[in-house]
Amino acid sequence: MSEVLSSEILNKLFELSDSDERILARAEDETVEYKQSFSFGDKLMITIAGFANNRGGFIIHGVEDGTRKLLGLTDTKVRNFKRFDLAEATQRLTDRFAPNITIQMLVHEFAELKLGVTYVSESKEKPVVAKSNGRDIREGDIYYSYGAMRTRIKYAELRNIFDEVVRRKVAQLFEHVDLISKIGVENAAIMDSIDGSVFGPSVKSFVISEDILDQLKFVKEGEFTETEGAPALKLVGNLQTYDSDSRVEVPTRISEEGIYSAFLKQESVTSPLEYIEACCDQLSPYFPIYYYARQAGLDRSSLRKKVEQVTDARSHTKNEILKRIDGETRLQERHSETKTNAHQFRNKYRQDLITENDITVDFGLSAYLISAIRTLTYDEIKTSHVLKILLNLFENRVLLKDIQFSNLRKAICHIDFAINQFDE
Repeated sequence: MSEVLSSEILNKLFELSDSDERILARAEDETVEYKQSFSFGDKLMITIAGFANNRGGFIIHGVEDGTRKLLGLTDTKVRNFKRFDLAEATQRLTDRFAPNITIQMLVHEFAELKLGVTYVSESKEKPVVAKSNGRDIREGDIYYSYGAMRTRIKYAELRNIFDEVVRRKVAQLFEHVDLISKIGVENAAIMDSIDGSVFGPSVKSFVISEDILDQLKFVKEGEFTETEGAPALKLVGNLQTYDSDSRVEVPTRISEEGIYSAFLKQESVTSPLEYIEACCDQLSPYFPIYYYARQAGLDRSSLRKKVEQVTDARSHTKNEILKRIDGETRLQERHSETKTNAHQFRNKYRQDLITENDITVDFGLSAYLISAIRTLTYDEIKTSHVLKILLNLFENRVLLKDIQFSNLRKAICHIDFAINQFDE
C-alpha cells in the first residue's frame, strides 16, 4: 500500500466527530472532498483536476456532502468502484486532460461500512488543462482547489503556476549551462531522453548510472528483437563497465521538501550555502535558513551578505528573508491565558510540548498545535520532541488546510531561529 494511503493516513481521514459517531470530524477543504456515491463522470474529473493543480487531495465516496454523515457505498457501487480499475480511470482522465494525472483508488472498510477513497497526486507538470469537451467540461478549462470548492482557476493562482513553470525551466537551463561549462563545451554532449540520441562535437562514449543500468536491456545493432514495455538501449560498439568509484555525481536542484526535511531530521548537508540559495528561490520566504547558515559558519552579518549576493532568486522571497534577518519579521506568537476554547486547546498542547508528553496529532486540532509551537521560548523548546512533531505535521501536510500549512512553515522558522540562537 502506498504511503499516502497508509493505515495512519486513513485513520486521520476517518476520525469521527465527538458529537456523533456517524459523522466525520473533518470538513471539506483544499485537500478533502466528500461524495455520497461513486460515478466516474465529468464532475468527479473536475474535482480530480482541481486537486492536481493545487497540492493533491482525497475524495471519499460514501459520505454525505455538507453533513459529513457516513452512508457507505451500496454493494453495486462497491462492485463498480472495484471494477473501475486504475487503467480505465487513467485512460478516461488522459482522454479529457493533459498532462497526465496520477490517482490511486481503494475500498476502505470503516464503521461496518464500505467507502471508496480516491487519492489525487499533485501534478508535477502544471497546469493540467482540459483538452476535449464533455458534459460539464470545456476544452481549455483549468480547475483549481479553493477551500471546499473545485472550480475554474482564478488569475492569481494561474499566474503563480506559470511563474513557477518559467522559474523551473530557467533553473534547469542554467543547471545545464553550468554543467557544460564545467565539462567544457568541446567535451559536452546532449542526450535526447525521448529517443536516446546523443549529440555532441566529439561523442565517443557516455556513462549510465548503476540505478538505470539494472533496468535496461541492451540490444546489439543488427540483432534487434522487441519486448513490449521493456526499456531498451541499442548498442553500437562495445559496452565497457566502470568501478563505482568512477561515477560522477550530477548536481540536482534542491527542492522545497529537501530544505524542510534536512532541517527537521537534523541532517548535515554537504553544501549549506546552496541550501541558502535555494531558500531564496522558493515561492514562500519561510524556510529554516538559520540551520544552514550555522552549518556554513555564517553569523548574522555574513548571512545577510550571502543572501544579498544571491542572483538566481525571487525578489519578493529574497526581500522577506532579508527582513527576517534584520529582525523586522517576528514569528513567535504571544502566550495568553485567555479561557476561550481555542486558547485552552493551545495551552494544553503547549504544556505537553514543554513537558515532552506524547502528542497524538489530531489534524482537526492541528491549528492549535502549530500555534502552541509558535509560542515556545528558547528555554521551553525540547528540540528533538518539537522537531519530531513538526516532521509528522510536514510529512502529512496534504491533510492541512492552506492556512494551516502556511502557519506550519512559520512555526518551523520560529523553531529554526530559536534553536540556532540567532540573536534578535
